[in-house]
Amino acid sequence: MALSVPVNGLEDGDKEPLIELFVKAGSDGESIGNCPFSQRLFMILWLKGVVFSVTTVDLKRKPADLQNLAPGTHPPFITYNGEVKTDVNKIEEFLEEVLSPPKYLKLSPKHPESNTAGMDIFAKFSAFIKNSRPETNEALERGLLKTLQKLDEYLNSPLPDEIDENSMEDITVSTRKFLDGNEMTLADCNLLPKLHIVKVVAKKYRNFDIPKEMTGIWRYLTNAYSRDEFTNTCPGEKEIEIAYSDVAKRLTKPSSRKDQAFQFLKWGIETIVGFATGITNAFLLGSMPLSMRCSSADISLCLNDLATLAREDVYVGEDANRSTETASLE
Repeated sequence: MALSVPVNGLEDGDKEPLIELFVKAGSDGESIGNCPFSQRLFMILWLKGVVFSVTTVDLKRKPADLQNLAPGTHPPFITYNGEVKTDVNKIEEFLEEVLSPPKYLKLSPKHPESNTAGMDIFAKFSAFIKNSRPETNEALERGLLKTLQKLDEYLNSPLPDEIDENSMEDITVSTRKFLDGNEMTLADCNLLPKLHIVKVVAKKYRNFDIPKEMTGIWRYLTNAYSRDEFTNTCPGEKEIEIAYSDVAKRLTKPSSRKDQAFQFLKWGIETIVGFATGITNAFLLGSMPLSMRCSSADISLCLNDLATLAREDVYVGEDANRSTETASLE
């Protein structure tokens, strides 16, 4: 599906490059799908103010012409004057080089630290959301919070150009809108799509909210949600939730030993009751039924299994405690 993109600030007579962006389609095969890399390139082209077209690609029914255009390649990728480019990082560098001032905006951050701010958040989030072990959930959540705290501190720390050396006022908290200042840069195109996914998915599948005390992050997100360059390139929240429905793991018990023990216990009781019934019948009838002669062995096996499970359950519990303590230290 091709989408039209508005022309921003172009003069008559300007010759525009022919650019087509191919992004991942959503679950309906047409809308914008969940892909932070697709949104990253979408935002860059929009911020540049260049004319370009967007085609959503349904990965389940990839058209033959697209397979011939970029065989073995999944979105995002672009064609620039007919030349196919597939590496996201190289595409970003290429667009910043060829779509340069004075005709197009420069999007590279002025402060190198902006490029790396929040860079480890998505990895911590992925570990947190894919975990299925309750005993490690708390440690993984703390790891995510720690990386979010670092980003919050960066966003609240004034940049050098926010500080006026001649002013008597001491600025201690930044008021800037984005990572590198009041305008979006390449750093925001990289981080914002991922940060939005973290907010949506962690809430849906872990009931985790970015703490309101992290005022820098919330200021950052609020400003992003007010910009067309972000909101119009962003998949719907439902689409993001669908994309993670198979990725996000339910927190389950680390061991099913107790459930197994319960089943063995139930079986043992039934066996004992059956054995007792057989003995009663034997006394009443004067003979022991042949089918009951192995019941004592069944009982012995049942009791041995229960004892083994009880011992192993203790060891599993101790290992789980040690794992939690180790994760906490890390």
